[in-house]
Amino acid sequence: MGGSGRPSNAGDVSLNDLYSHPDKKLSEHLHQVAEASQIIASYHFLDEVTKQRLDELVRLHDFGKGTTFFQDYITYKPEPWTNDPESKRHTPLGMLASAIIKEKNTLANDWLLQIGASVLGHHTKLPTRHDIVGKLENDRHILLKQISKTYLEQLAPLIGFAFDSSDFISDKSTTSKAIRSYKAL
Repeated sequence: MGGSGRPSNAGDVSLNDLYSHPDKKLSEHLHQVAEASQIIASYHFLDEVTKQRLDELVRLHDFGKGTTFFQDYITYKPEPWTNDPESKRHTPLGMLASAIIKEKNTLANDWLLQIGASVLGHHTKLPTRHDIVGKLENDRHILLKQISKTYLEQLAPLIGFAFDSSDFISDKSTTSKAIRSYKAL
């Protein structure tokens, strides 16, 4: 890893090198989820804000898959997986990224509640604010480890929100800011 806190091989990895599943690129997966969500949404009356949020949720829901840990896991490197199983989890990092993006883009508190909670709970159930804050506090060490190994430059075109790599600093202040954002909801 270089001095910037970014993966040392980040320059060698393109967006097309990121996978969501062993046989599916992350960009392809997000495109398919977007198509499916639009089809489902077409059967319901949704206002424009809800349609926009649905699109934003689709783009952010697998943000946490853009780490070296998840990419090594999903492509079976090393085989068998011998790293810390917590390091490959993707929903908590996506929930943390939602708070960072909310602050960077001055989005509303209800945006963070809807998007952040949905990102964290998209494989399980919608979490409460207490669940979210607890996850940020209890998993701080793994989240900070993941931040330092996230392909931010490659994820940027997929998520469609402005951010700088300096917004994702691997220190306690990053999670502390996110905790404050979620507590303010």
